[in-house]
Amino acid sequence: TLSLALPLADLACTGRTWLELPRAVQAAPGVVWNSFAFAALAATLGVALGLVTWRLRVGLVLWLPFLVPGVLLGIAMIGVFNRPVLDAVYRSTAVVVVAFVVRYLGFAWNGVAHAMRSADRNLIDAARVEGASGWQVLRDVRGPLAAPQVGAAWYVTYLLSLWDVETLVLIVPPGGETLALRVFNLLHYGHNAQVNALCVVLLGLALAPLVVAEVVRCLALRSGPHELMGFAPVAS
Repeated sequence: TLSLALPLADLACTGRTWLELPRAVQAAPGVVWNSFAFAALAATLGVALGLVTWRLRVGLVLWLPFLVPGVLLGIAMIGVFNRPVLDAVYRSTAVVVVAFVVRYLGFAWNGVAHAMRSADRNLIDAARVEGASGWQVLRDVRGPLAAPQVGAAWYVTYLLSLWDVETLVLIVPPGGETLALRVFNLLHYGHNAQVNALCVVLLGLALAPLVVAEVVRCLALRSGPHELMGFAPVAS
């Protein structure tokens, strides 16, 4: 708690942080968008891969890219994609998203797989006995039960990608700079006020999915629990 409180207090109590904040955002709208887009796309693709392949027994293998240094992964990405046939990917921001997916797929895939495998078998069997198709079971039973854990897996992957520097530093394409990478570069020149301002922006991006999820949850609860879970009320 103390290790979190002290940096936050330093950010909040330093006057120059708030003076530099509007300038930092104004000077780097594309960088802010890159940070959000790369992290969100990587998390979404990782979760999607988990939803499609969660029945496979590959969970342990997917942790290996996370356990190796990010710089080595960047070198491997250069070796794979720096070829004429893959030049379009290597010279675009797609290589960044692919690198993030590969590095953090262990979190997304294992979170999704655990959520899908831990769903209540009694509810699933009851739905199948009632004639529910595979899609209906996923939509009305397995999906709602797994949604919180799947959302948590997405959010963890999003945060890790949002703050990643070491994977990106060797493969960043022109126009693909992120806030984390800019903070890393500014630290070398002692621009502390700008670094603090960019850290505040990063914290805002980190909290944004939680705010959106809470708003969506509140709106969904207003529609009633039956609609939220995908079931219609049964007349007595």
